[in-house]
Amino acid sequence: TGPALEDVGEEPRTPTEATIARIWAQVLQLDRVGVHANFFELGGHSLLATQVVARIRSALGVAVPLRALFESPTVAALAEQVEIAHRLLEEVAALSPDDARAKMSAHRAPPREARQMEGRSI
Repeated sequence: TGPALEDVGEEPRTPTEATIARIWAQVLQLDRVGVHANFFELGGHSLLATQVVARIRSALGVAVPLRALFESPTVAALAEQVEIAHRLLEEVAALSPDDARAKMSAHRAPPREARQMEGRSI
């Protein structure tokens, strides 16, 4: 089983943190996980990380990239990333198709010729 109750750290403060903490506890086979505990210090590794992101996608409806867990290895930090992704998805869903196309075209890479010209002086 997991660490002693006094070693688990701060309890989850949001529903997202609670869901992620529950997922981590299941994957890591621990009783509980505090929001500031580090996934990798608790025994997590890349194979378990793939299970975590798959379960987050299933439970919370957000496809978190695997690197997010490496960059945000605590429940609190990862929950913040998930909540940001949720807000972005809600914003995109609220856009009209024309607005969505306009936003996408504004973020497209410049034409090949322009990229080739970058860094050259005339």
